[in-house]
Amino acid sequence: MNGETEVETRSPIPLPRLWLTVVAVLAGLVFLALTFAVWRSNEPIRTDRVLYRWMFDLGLTGRRGLLRSRRLSVLLADLGSPAAVGLLAMASVGLALLWRDRVGAAVALLGPTATIVVTELVAKPVINQPVLGPGRVFPSGHAAGLAAAAIVLVLVLHRHRGRVASLPVAPMVLAAVAAMGVSAVRLGRHYPTDVVGGVALAMAVVLGLMAIGSKFDARRSSPTP
Repeated sequence: MNGETEVETRSPIPLPRLWLTVVAVLAGLVFLALTFAVWRSNEPIRTDRVLYRWMFDLGLTGRRGLLRSRRLSVLLADLGSPAAVGLLAMASVGLALLWRDRVGAAVALLGPTATIVVTELVAKPVINQPVLGPGRVFPSGHAAGLAAAAIVLVLVLHRHRGRVASLPVAPMVLAAVAAMGVSAVRLGRHYPTDVVGGVALAMAVVLGLMAIGSKFDARRSSPTP
């Protein structure tokens, strides 16, 4: 009985609203800077060539790279598929609802959804130059969706289990997003900046929504007169 009462009344661990807002704004600025750099372009930019070199030097790509296997690259790239992103997002929603966290559940649901909608229905049609055949697709929808779902999972865990849960999980989901992005580049589906742009957009949307949601946390935790 006492355990049930604790689950129902435990308040989420607050995340600094200023920190969330600052990081969201910075991520948005990165996205806008990349948008300006790749606007209506179908060729790799200088940043792409630098990132290509880094991936090769780190042993991720190339004939002897970690992702030299096309089959492995396809498998990792599919981590950003709608089905995988949806499962991860629903897991975060389920955890938030289990902990009676309506704000966390709302952000876990709306964050990835809004990110994908903005990516597919707004950013891609406006930014990219219509081309026949392969070319630039900015931002990467797979990278944006997976990053958004990964971020909300870490945020939900932090809100209810603190750093003990969120810190071990954060490197794992970061590695999953990075592996998915590098694999998409290795397969020729995206330029590196497409992936970075997708991750930046996801950070801006999800952290921005969480900053808004934290206002409701503050109202609920403040004493009533």
